[in-house]
Amino acid sequence: MKQRFILLVLGMFALSTPTSYAAAGFATETSDEAPATEIKLFSYSSLQESASEIVAEFHEKGYIAVEGVPGFGDAYQQFLATARIFADLSKEEQAVCTGATYAARGWSRGVEVFNGKTDTYKGSYYAVVPDDSSNVWPDESLPQLRNAYQNVATIVLEAGKQILPLVGFTHENVKGLGRMLHYKSVSGSADDDNPNWCGDHRDHGVFTCLCPEAFYKDGEVVSRPANSGLYIEGRPVGIPLEDAISKNVVFFQMGEVIELMTKGEVRATNHLVKKATDGSERFALAVFVYPIDEVIINFGGSSAEIIDKYKDRLTEEKIVSGIVTFDAWNARSLAKYNPKELAPPTV
Repeated sequence: MKQRFILLVLGMFALSTPTSYAAAGFATETSDEAPATEIKLFSYSSLQESASEIVAEFHEKGYIAVEGVPGFGDAYQQFLATARIFADLSKEEQAVCTGATYAARGWSRGVEVFNGKTDTYKGSYYAVVPDDSSNVWPDESLPQLRNAYQNVATIVLEAGKQILPLVGFTHENVKGLGRMLHYKSVSGSADDDNPNWCGDHRDHGVFTCLCPEAFYKDGEVVSRPANSGLYIEGRPVGIPLEDAISKNVVFFQMGEVIELMTKGEVRATNHLVKKATDGSERFALAVFVYPIDEVIINFGGSSAEIIDKYKDRLTEEKIVSGIVTFDAWNARSLAKYNPKELAPPTV
């Protein structure tokens, strides 16, 4: 029988006011919709000494950036090279990697729905981290993808595990669900009635480890096109890929589970990806942190605002009890964004 845990987030806002952090920052590209912002880099080697600053940064910006993650830059370069080969495979070769449930394993493109609109250009490749028999790989057409994917995903997951206790998340038995992302190039004249590669949303898990975005045009790495790419809480986010790789920089952001657990004290991070219209394509990798054991999320006593925010995935029975298992929450969340015939059954 699975063990059952109550997830706890403790002392998130009992920490002192953070002091200034002296690490060099990066200014994001300017946008017509939001001013440029500076990215504060936390040192991986001194995370323990930066807990209060980390909490403050999550609270202010919705994410943190960490430099010096061991082995990340080289592993991410190898991953990007392999991901680009996969993106160029034929549809027939890619289809071999499509799992029975698009929402949880394997490759799919243009199936997710946000705010009533399909993300036509977005491709996703899901895999559990560490690797297991449920994953689907192109072992005949591109055998190197498995190792390249798992290698970098494991590195960022282990880094995320170092950060979670700093923000009070005490449940250690977790795994990752990796998601390789490829956003197809869009011509300036193309219009699918959706301004985004990926619609505005919050990650429904506990925590997300996010590799820096990479843009390519005509086979070459290019700078982030204006008014495109990742936006967090309405502001553009990103650093030049060369700097991210040389400094081993990884991003981290909060999921909806923590917002429920803290009854709204900690907000899940709103984000979207605006599509470039200059012909650039975009690659990235996210690793979502999930509990392994059956866990109970206690949101009892939450405000009416929180209940209303998440009522699309909380049955009346669960709202009354103030308790939902992570498995039930996860299944309903996956069903929300995927066609019913492709999503896992809800519980």
